[in-house]
Amino acid sequence: MKMIWKILKRLLLPFVIIVSFVIALLFLQSNQDKPAPDTSTSVVVQMKEQIEQLNENMEMMMLVLSDKEATIQVMSVELEETTDELNSTKRAMDILCDDIDAKNATIAQLEQDKAEQQAKFDELSQDVTANKEEIDKVKVELERISTELAKEKSDLDALEIKVNQIESKVAELEIKIENHGTDIETIKQDINQIETNIFNLQKQIDDLQKSIDELKANSVQVVESGSNFIRYTSGIQMSWGSANTDNFVGFGKAFKDTNYSVVCTYITSTGAWESVLVTWKGTDSCYVASGQTSNKIAFNFLAIGYWR
Repeated sequence: MKMIWKILKRLLLPFVIIVSFVIALLFLQSNQDKPAPDTSTSVVVQMKEQIEQLNENMEMMMLVLSDKEATIQVMSVELEETTDELNSTKRAMDILCDDIDAKNATIAQLEQDKAEQQAKFDELSQDVTANKEEIDKVKVELERISTELAKEKSDLDALEIKVNQIESKVAELEIKIENHGTDIETIKQDINQIETNIFNLQKQIDDLQKSIDELKANSVQVVESGSNFIRYTSGIQMSWGSANTDNFVGFGKAFKDTNYSVVCTYITSTGAWESVLVTWKGTDSCYVASGQTSNKIAFNFLAIGYWR
């Protein structure tokens, strides 16, 4: 299962990075080294392209989510089969333990019989005038009991070896069940993370679509623009740029308040499933941190809100 998880991470991580980079690159290239547009048409086109990219990203995440749910179903079946095998093995061990108890009882009885025969033999041996035939009969019985006692002890040793083997198998099965439970829980956590990311992507798409609708409705004009921001007569402002996590990022011009939206897509990765989080918002900047790694992550951002 660890190998399956590694393969899923390798499949998921590259397309997230590529999609994020393409989105950021398309947006930045369309705004750098260009004069400010006269209308909002080019911005609407760019935002529609972003929505298409985010939709593709979300579809890929849905496929990964489906694969993980299928993996959980397979592992649940394996877990049930392993549990049945463990219960069957424990029942077999109980039977062997009952056999051992019976053997121990038999051995105890044989040892008692041997002691009685030995006492009888010693008593007859002391009587010189005793019947020799009686002494021989006692000797034969004593040898028979000794032979049977040795056989019972040998059988007991064999049973104890089997019990030890079954105990080892039980321990292995219990470890296997525990590992399956841990793997299933890990995959469930990954599914929750993917569902959260899908929800966030959908929210970004909705925000972008809302901005597009507002731009179309108002047919806004550009009031002011710079290398990393643009303002429209409708009051909408967009700011963009690149930075590393655990830093403040500036917007070029301040927003009216902190009720703006920020979309962050990381450019480089440390090799694990990562997230880029906005942990503080001001009117002219925000603080961006990495969610699941101590390493700094390079990322692109796009902020959309109102400047008046």
